[in-house]
Amino acid sequence: MHAITATKATTSTTITNAATTPTINTRAISTTTKGAPRQTPSTTTTKYDSQRLKMTKGILTVGTWNVRTLWATGKLELLRNEMKRYKYDIIDISEVQWTGKGETSNGNFIWSGEASTHSKGVGILLSTKAKKSVLGYNPINSRLITARFNATPFNITIINVYAPTSDAPEDDIETFYDNLEDAVAQTPKKDVLVIVGDWNAKCREYRNFANDTCNFIRTTADCEMENGFIPYLVFLFCTIGDKLVALGLTLLAGWLFVLFIGLGVTADSYFCPALRVITRVLKLSENIAGVTFLAFGNGAPDIFSAVAAVGSAKSGDLGLAFGALFGAGVFVTTVIVGSISLLKPFHSIQRPLLRDIVFFIIATFAAYIIMYDGKIHLMESLGFIIIYIIYLILVIGGRLINQRRKKRQALLKAAQIEVVTRTSAPIEINGQASICVNDINGDTPDHHYSQADVSFALSHRHEFLPRDDIAWAKRSILNKFFSIIKLPVVLILHLTVPLVDHDKPKNNWNKFLNSFHLLSSPLVVSFLTKLGFIKIGNVFPVWAVVAVVGAIFCIASLILTDRHTKPKCHSGYGFLGFVVSIVWIYSIAHEIINLLTTFGVVFGISNTILGLTFLAWGNSLGDYVSNIASARQGYPNMGISACYGAPLLNFLMGLGIPFTYITIKTGTAFPIDKSLLQNVMAYCLFGILSGTLVFIPLNKFFFSRRFGSVLLVYYIAFLTAAILIETNVI
Repeated sequence: MHAITATKATTSTTITNAATTPTINTRAISTTTKGAPRQTPSTTTTKYDSQRLKMTKGILTVGTWNVRTLWATGKLELLRNEMKRYKYDIIDISEVQWTGKGETSNGNFIWSGEASTHSKGVGILLSTKAKKSVLGYNPINSRLITARFNATPFNITIINVYAPTSDAPEDDIETFYDNLEDAVAQTPKKDVLVIVGDWNAKCREYRNFANDTCNFIRTTADCEMENGFIPYLVFLFCTIGDKLVALGLTLLAGWLFVLFIGLGVTADSYFCPALRVITRVLKLSENIAGVTFLAFGNGAPDIFSAVAAVGSAKSGDLGLAFGALFGAGVFVTTVIVGSISLLKPFHSIQRPLLRDIVFFIIATFAAYIIMYDGKIHLMESLGFIIIYIIYLILVIGGRLINQRRKKRQALLKAAQIEVVTRTSAPIEINGQASICVNDINGDTPDHHYSQADVSFALSHRHEFLPRDDIAWAKRSILNKFFSIIKLPVVLILHLTVPLVDHDKPKNNWNKFLNSFHLLSSPLVVSFLTKLGFIKIGNVFPVWAVVAVVGAIFCIASLILTDRHTKPKCHSGYGFLGFVVSIVWIYSIAHEIINLLTTFGVVFGISNTILGLTFLAWGNSLGDYVSNIASARQGYPNMGISACYGAPLLNFLMGLGIPFTYITIKTGTAFPIDKSLLQNVMAYCLFGILSGTLVFIPLNKFFFSRRFGSVLLVYYIAFLTAAILIETNVI
């Protein structure tokens, strides 16, 4: 028997008419009959007359892809276009997620799936040449399908597999290999046998291939990072090499630090100002703007990190997403609240605090329900968004009522002052402070999101590192270090994201820079979304068309606008900045997720632990600094309100937005892996919120130093329990 095997899930297998007879390279095939009975349906012949498959230059190209799902409108057609683009003859597909078995009306796609559920499933996509050469096919089950082709000098049999993971029940694994053994045994001995598909090898098993780690990383589907730009595992084990992995990890740790800085700078200095412009253009009131656009801007890093984590999840492993959201929730409500209590004991506001905690408890319970159920449906994901809408209605309604009450009090007070001034000297009120509300609770002052500390590099290079500048000289060593690290990030954003700022002269209009943005911004979006690499008519790449159109607008802006007067359409740059900053945030978040996944693979750490530690800490660092600063300045209520209101938004939107998108896209419930650690995270977050809800009212809404100490100890206990579970101690 002629046998050729391939275990790569995203590359092609090249078959030649070799006279050798290589061995089938699969796991040891068991001869036992444990588990479910074998499925050996009869071979199905196609309705087309078979023609001999003559290979172009003696080569037949077979690709094997895991598409995650074909249960989405237009997905199969997109796959056909990719087949033509890469000139494949046959593509073996895993995770088709179609029900039943059979072939499409034109006969160029055959599949075998589950009877009623949209899961697993295998299929074979055929070119016109390959379709006419099919002798028959055998849809064995949702993990195996075979097809036989009429070829010269030997016929070809292809077996497409979608193997169970090593974590699957033993009976499922044995049944799969029993069925595979049957399929191999039924193959005519003179046929060239090709076994391809997704073997579901786990990337964390790379240690078992010490002598060929690079090849394992390159050829294992689980090691691929679909949504990022840098293949970090390939960089570590192939570019750097096994002997210098420590150096590579050091470089990646530094890169992770830069990415977290970039995420924060993009959200604070570009995304939030763009949202402020939009609220002005739409003429939204402070109430609505504060609890919608501006609150969303403040939580952008957490929300987009959750979206990226869900989008990168493989086989239901949502450890990074749940770990980040639950981990940040526990961190903020213990460490940050505890630190504020230790720093500045105070009496808190009552109704807003209770409202936020109650809604946070509801959100936590809802998240626990979907984790316990092991899947999330469309209505459940929409439920998180609906909970936040209800929360917004209560917040806005409460603000309106409170404003009317204060207005009445002000009128009464003014009337009293008028009576007094008739018989006494005039009264002067100096030093009155005003606070502009902009956070979701109505208790936090409006943050001023100014432009970066550097000016346009091409015309003011000296402002990047002003050695003789007094402000620079007064900075601490640590501050200077962060400024230098942030410099390239700020420069890139400065050149690609237009920034409209109503607090600056001419609303920050810069003729040359903003004109350049009309070229650079669309180009960056096309590259970051990877749409720019698509070819129009298989000739012109999209990025080239975008560059030409952008250049035309850039030149027109240079000709038609004035350097000293902002144009009437200047606010439109704010909308452009909004789009570009979202794309930047989402792209940076994906890189962070991929980097954390890389560290998890190398050190054998679960995604859940990485999420509740590094990702949660990185996203919460800004909250820690700003909330502690509010407390130091004498506004502890502002910091405490943000500690419950902000993570509530991140939690609800971080779960609602990505799962709603995925469930609509796939048309089915999204599977969620169950784990003890995820349950413990939910219990701990529920416990600290419930404890605070009971204790604080009993303590007359006083956040004492003793309570702050208890919160810090609680977090240490939570982290210790998580580590013990991760190491299988408990």
